[in-house]
Amino acid sequence: MVQGDSQPAVPAKVAEVQPPPRPRKQEADKPPSLPKSRPTEHVAPPPIEPPKPESPHPQKRTVVADASVEVDEVECEVYYYGCMDTWADSHVECIFQTYLELVEIRDVVPSKVAFKMAGQSITIEDKASKQFIRRHYPIRSILHFDLDPDQRTCKVKKEKKPLSVFGMVIRKPGQDKNLCHLFAAQHVATSGVIDAVQSALQLIFSGSN
Repeated sequence: MVQGDSQPAVPAKVAEVQPPPRPRKQEADKPPSLPKSRPTEHVAPPPIEPPKPESPHPQKRTVVADASVEVDEVECEVYYYGCMDTWADSHVECIFQTYLELVEIRDVVPSKVAFKMAGQSITIEDKASKQFIRRHYPIRSILHFDLDPDQRTCKVKKEKKPLSVFGMVIRKPGQDKNLCHLFAAQHVATSGVIDAVQSALQLIFSGSN
């Protein structure tokens, strides 16, 4: 038996199985792109001024609000002789006559009172309520506030040293006469009260001009 030329059998090609496509990763939500802003012009900041040096001396506040002037507050205890109407030609003469009448003629025993200046008024409070309880006087009604013109003093039993005498002349509305109040205190307290009240008078009347 003659064998013919025969070729070996070629195995059939097996179809390649492609793996399923992998799912694409979902891209994260990107924020919407903002429109490009137009170029802005560069504005130089204003120059910074160096701070001004403070005054070595404290100044009193003169804050004007609602037609009022803020003044320093003063509060102390003084002796109060009382008050009387005067028809003197000058304010200095008013204090002189009041001292003559209350201290030398009547020999009035003074009462200890609280003297306070705050805001736009002066308050006199009699703690023992011997002559009154409390009195208020606008600073604008004060015509004169100073020591006795002859710088006379007075003696009080509870005080070892003589006291300085000072007066406050008040304008009585609708009348030709004035009202003069007479006080006494130690020299240091008297000077402090007089300086404070006179400064307040200058501030108030200068602010009203």
